[in-house]
Amino acid sequence: MNLSRRTALKVLAAGSGQIFMPSIVKAQDSIRIGVLDVFSGPLAAFGPQVKQGISLYLDQRNKMLQGRPVELILYDTQGQPNRAVDQAQRLVFENKVQILLGPATSAEALAVNSFLASKQIQVPIVGVSVAGDLTQRLLNPWLLRISSTASQATYPLADFAAKELRYRTVAIVADDYLLGYEISGGFQRVFEDAGGRITQRVWVPLSERDYTAALEQLGSRADAIFVGLSGARGLNFIQQARRSGVRLPMLANFSNMDASFFDTAQREFGEDLVGTISSSWYFPDSEFSANQMFATSMRRELSSTPSLNAAAAYTFGAVLEQALQKLGGEIEDRRRFIETLRGSEVLDTIRGPVKFDERGNVVGIIFIARASRTSRSNTALLGNEPIKKYPFVSQFWTYDPTTFLSSPAFSKEYPPAHYLER
Repeated sequence: MNLSRRTALKVLAAGSGQIFMPSIVKAQDSIRIGVLDVFSGPLAAFGPQVKQGISLYLDQRNKMLQGRPVELILYDTQGQPNRAVDQAQRLVFENKVQILLGPATSAEALAVNSFLASKQIQVPIVGVSVAGDLTQRLLNPWLLRISSTASQATYPLADFAAKELRYRTVAIVADDYLLGYEISGGFQRVFEDAGGRITQRVWVPLSERDYTAALEQLGSRADAIFVGLSGARGLNFIQQARRSGVRLPMLANFSNMDASFFDTAQREFGEDLVGTISSSWYFPDSEFSANQMFATSMRRELSSTPSLNAAAAYTFGAVLEQALQKLGGEIEDRRRFIETLRGSEVLDTIRGPVKFDERGNVVGIIFIARASRTSRSNTALLGNEPIKKYPFVSQFWTYDPTTFLSSPAFSKEYPPAHYLER
């Protein structure tokens, strides 16, 4: 029986949190991929993006890789770290998966990684979250990150702002928690090392939805504002800033321009976003032929946006397929399998060529883009037009990895603020 992709998503086993995919052939020699994703709960709006990306890749190959059927076994984490750990255990011990993909959020990923490492469970896990320490101070030789660290996607924006936009001073407005510290810390370190100065750092509580207090703290002497607020929070801040009369240029982080937020937000306040400069490891409007097929299929076949997590999972499909080609389809030797994955260099993916460093983190292009009017399906929409590419960006930027890791992790206190104007 073949079900549509949308129907298959909804076949949920009552009470178990497992989502079965009847359209995928189950066979004794199938490749079993366990997927941890968000299907319900407070983060349900975030959507099953990991599932969408890997499913689309496999659908385009008749759910076969190297002559072997591929079985996806999906579990709903509800965005909760403890539940993600429980579901990971079920995938490993009950479903006997050969590889784990996900989970989506950093808190979940850190929890699952900690559990697997503490129990010395030797199952390859491919991460899509951006928590830097997963491939830095919490090194797990069985983990491969396919997306980016939070700071890795931000380093080039700081370099671009200092060297090409010629900004000398920037004010930072960022979330007062781990992701905000990593996003803004990476920007500050590179910007100041390039000769710029961070003149203000305004930390915003996650519970805050009105940014009036943050805007009142901002002075007018900075050349630009760097938005270290995650996801739609950053877009809402830009809107409120513009409508309160702030005319300083805006520099946005990768999560703000994720199509899962951006495509929705622009319908409400697109004009406020025009001209915003941002950086990311993936934009739906990048020129690669593989990406054009992916982005079109996401929109037309799944009625979904080509989000970052979906793009990461789809990219994983390309890395997995190449690894299986090298192994002749044999992944039963787990150690050889993870070593092959970590040694991959895939030239043709939707985000351009990718490879992995010795700690299992992806090294790839980071794009600089400008929000501007574009034409999509004969309708004038706001899109992110890539204007510069930084090839093979490392999680350590241009810094020596040993020196980088000897420094504190990015936090509210690090990097220290030497140039703040009171």
